[in-house]
Amino acid sequence: MESGGVVVNEVLANPSDGDCDWIELYNATDRAVDISGWHVSDNTGNPAKYEIAAGTVLEPQGYLVLTEDDHFGNAADPGCHMSFGLSQDGETLSLYSASDGVLTGYSERVDFAASASGVTFGRHSLSTGAHDFVRQIEPTPGASNAGPEVGPVVISEIMYAPDYLPTAEYIELFNAGDAPVTLYDAAADSPWRLANGGDSPTVELLFPRDPPVTVAPGEYLLLIGDRLMCQVRYALPADFPALEWGSGRLSDVGDTITLSRPGRMDDGGIRHWICEDRVSFSDGAHPGSFPGGSDPWPIAAAGRGSSLTRIFANRYGGDPNNWQPVFPSPGAAKRRPDR
Repeated sequence: MESGGVVVNEVLANPSDGDCDWIELYNATDRAVDISGWHVSDNTGNPAKYEIAAGTVLEPQGYLVLTEDDHFGNAADPGCHMSFGLSQDGETLSLYSASDGVLTGYSERVDFAASASGVTFGRHSLSTGAHDFVRQIEPTPGASNAGPEVGPVVISEIMYAPDYLPTAEYIELFNAGDAPVTLYDAAADSPWRLANGGDSPTVELLFPRDPPVTVAPGEYLLLIGDRLMCQVRYALPADFPALEWGSGRLSDVGDTITLSRPGRMDDGGIRHWICEDRVSFSDGAHPGSFPGGSDPWPIAAAGRGSSLTRIFANRYGGDPNNWQPVFPSPGAAKRRPDR
């Protein structure tokens, strides 16, 4: 079977009261697919944790929902070789084709991050032909995904490669919602976080605790690396409002920027973070990293004077078709079609 034939389409890993974990499979092809004996697992070292029952056929564009209570977490189910549940802190989930207990070569894998109670992650198609696995507006087991949940606070502008004064980088946030948002979680006693990259960020900002920062509807918040360089490069007043992340720089060849709110603290004292918005961008010069061999990100933002600016604040920010190169306007209102 070709890649993308039968896929993990949506998962619930942090159910609210009365619900349980579930995994939704989807047949993206135009023909029925017999998935009898296929395996589902959250451990790549043990792919046979759950075996799908004999006689299970997915019709074209059909769905199958497996639940923890009835299937992969139920020791009474003959297909449950090792019961498991999904982690609310995020993990990897894999689907493998198999016959008589032997893997037959097809596999699909999704990585999902920490989730809030009752929030699902689901497959979302990008303009590039790739797919992201992101939080959904609402759970839709056995039906088409509802689409990515966006905002209310989003990453709205990114200057990652200034044409000169290289430390004059900035990231701009925007509240696209109808209510103020405080970037501090009193229940968790923890601030929100902005960081780049993966486990070892070069840029990291924990928002202030005392007093916490609140972003009003329609308001921008500017995050910078070097106040003096930003002031000089963009002709900003000396007292312009901004938060500094201090040392560390964004990558000039593309990066991932994530705005997160605090999730749970695990038994090891590690804070897990729930993504509120994430943008993974390129410099327009890496065609091999994209389906079709064409890098869709604007090269004008890669050290040529422009910044990346989000076109629609209320649409998914992980797709390059929602970004354009513009003249830098840190902390200032843009001419937006949706506002």
